[in-house]
Amino acid sequence: MIPYEWKRIQRLISMLTLVSGLILCAALPAQAQAAGEANLRNDKRSNITNRYGVWFGWFGAGFKSQVQLNSQLLDLGAFIQFERTFDLPDQKNTFRIEAYYRFNPRHRVQFGYYNYRRTGVKTVNEELRFGDLVIPIGASSEATMGTRLLKGVYRYALFNNGVFESGLSVGISLMKLDVGLNTQILNQSNSESASVTLPLPLVGFYASNRLWQKWFLIYSVDFFTAKIDVYDGSLVDFIMGLEYYPFNHIGFGLVANAFKIDLEANDPGNFDGKVNYELRGLAVYLSFVF
Repeated sequence: MIPYEWKRIQRLISMLTLVSGLILCAALPAQAQAAGEANLRNDKRSNITNRYGVWFGWFGAGFKSQVQLNSQLLDLGAFIQFERTFDLPDQKNTFRIEAYYRFNPRHRVQFGYYNYRRTGVKTVNEELRFGDLVIPIGASSEATMGTRLLKGVYRYALFNNGVFESGLSVGISLMKLDVGLNTQILNQSNSESASVTLPLPLVGFYASNRLWQKWFLIYSVDFFTAKIDVYDGSLVDFIMGLEYYPFNHIGFGLVANAFKIDLEANDPGNFDGKVNYELRGLAVYLSFVF
């Protein structure tokens, strides 16, 4: 993996560690109020003490995606920025769902899923090589990109007093990326596509702090960097937001999510190339806890 990318990841992790420390410090005064804690622990409006939880809603995101697909016949392909080169939409909305199950105050599992599909058409102003496809200057080309992300994590609470919860997480992020190009050359349609499924392990930490009786601050960061077989890459997934529970079992949330993956693969039978995929967005959702 490129050392510069790892340095960026290290700086990001250091910054997020500092933020989590500030959250912990902000929680300490509330923890000192022992008399009020008993009532808060028994309150049904809580993503810290309830056994089940599910939220779903609208997720609007901005994208930056670069893909290189090499060819066994033509050697290295171009590292293409799809939003700029093919007018692929750099913003889009989708449906997103997350759910968790808490075995006890220390242990829980959590899952999330969303998907995007984008299409763009543009006349290219430079010659491009994508797999076995060579796109000449002036050719009109259509690009499609589909992304599906399924994430599952196990979380262990190092601390949970019903008001503040913080702990460690381990899991897997399963991302499927489908990329296709279709171009018209001498009145003939030529196409090339690639599909790769990336099962990336991840570790991280998380926190949830009850700011007031109905308000919660939530925070998590999951990351990983490794070389596994033919894959060499890194992942960072950061979430921070607020939840408001006006009713016992129903609440509303707003979270910011930044997701970035860098991958190099040398698997000619599946995917030979590079992927740089970045997503940043906001989710507005309805939450149910039981």
